[in-house]
Amino acid sequence: MVRVDAKGGTVMAGRAAPNASVIILDGEKELGRVTADKNGECVFTPDQPLAAGTRQLSLRMITGGKTTALDKVVVMSVPEQGGEVLIVE
Repeated sequence: MVRVDAKGGTVMAGRAAPNASVIILDGEKELGRVTADKNGECVFTPDQPLAAGTRQLSLRMITGGKTTALDKVVVMSVPEQGGEVLIVE
C-alpha cells in the first residue's frame, strides 16, 4: 500500500517474509530500508517528502542472505504544487 499526500508526504506498508529486510526503491535509487516484524508486516515513511515528478516505486526483499526483487511496481506522479497525486499499480 502506498499513500502520498499533495505535498509528497508518503507512507508505505506491506508484507514480506518475517524478519526480512525490505529495500524501497524509486527507480534504481534506494529510498530506504525497513525490517518486517515477526508477522511479516512493515511500514516505511521517508524522512523527506517525495519530490514532484513521476516516480516508479518497487521493492527488494532480503531474507536468508538471498535478495528477491518483488514483481509489483507502483508508478505515480507527484504534482508540482498541491493538487492530486496519480498512482497506478
